[in-house]
Amino acid sequence: MLGAKLRAGVIIEGGTGGISAPHWRLSFKDGSRSRDRINELILFDPQGADVSVSGTPSASSVYSNWYPSRAFNKTLSGGDFMSGSAYSWLRYSIPFSVTVAEYEVWAAEGYGSPSSWDLEYSLDGTSWQVAHEVRGLPNYNQHEVNRFTI
Repeated sequence: MLGAKLRAGVIIEGGTGGISAPHWRLSFKDGSRSRDRINELILFDPQGADVSVSGTPSASSVYSNWYPSRAFNKTLSGGDFMSGSAYSWLRYSIPFSVTVAEYEVWAAEGYGSPSSWDLEYSLDGTSWQVAHEVRGLPNYNQHEVNRFTI
């Protein structure tokens, strides 16, 4: 890979900021809410293709029937994911490493969209590293899409 660098067993793509790992999660950091809520989390490779299509979603906590899979169904009408507590996480594990260069967080219907989180990655599903940090994102509108580059 031209321009690639190796850091702790993770390939960092030169110029794209992409990171290759099989486990990804949003770790919510805004403790002012009792729950965090998003409509979608979509992970993109350096070419812009959605790589969050063949994995298993999970969460540290779930509110009622607001399951983690609802954050990966690629539809506004399919409902939102809502955590069961503050400082929770939403995880997506893929059976193989994928390179993620960008990601989108779609705002939830109504209230509760988070303002602070870390996008984290792991090679083993146990030890996590921060790929991207967001702090104090201003309130955003229902179903607004925010795209971030790693």
